[in-house]
Amino acid sequence: MDISITSDAWWETRVGESLHQFSLRKINDFFYLKNYGEELQRIVVCFLCCNPEHYGKLEQKVQFKKKEKRLTIFFVLDYDLFMKISNPERETIVFNKIKDGVPEIMKQKLSKQFKFDDFTKDWFKAIQK
Repeated sequence: MDISITSDAWWETRVGESLHQFSLRKINDFFYLKNYGEELQRIVVCFLCCNPEHYGKLEQKVQFKKKEKRLTIFFVLDYDLFMKISNPERETIVFNKIKDGVPEIMKQKLSKQFKFDDFTKDWFKAIQK
């Protein structure tokens, strides 16, 4: 399984810096040979945090491409909030979205054949700092 965590955010929100708490290399090494079912091979998580005055109101979006066996999750972060808070607070918000949001969405989108409980246990291990 392949995992990607990225962002499309204005630099001053420091979302990119908040993603440095995750070692994608470590996460991908952890999941490299894992198989929780045939329906999913890739998870892409993208954080969006842009000035709504320029882009309008963004909404969370989830795409599950069965043919590609890829789940893409777009989390929208509050631009005004991220402009005001400290880096540790940003990191906590981003971490909680990844920790809780990804499994929650996967449970909604994937079939019962997917070994969700096994994945969730491994997910919590892999994303820990």
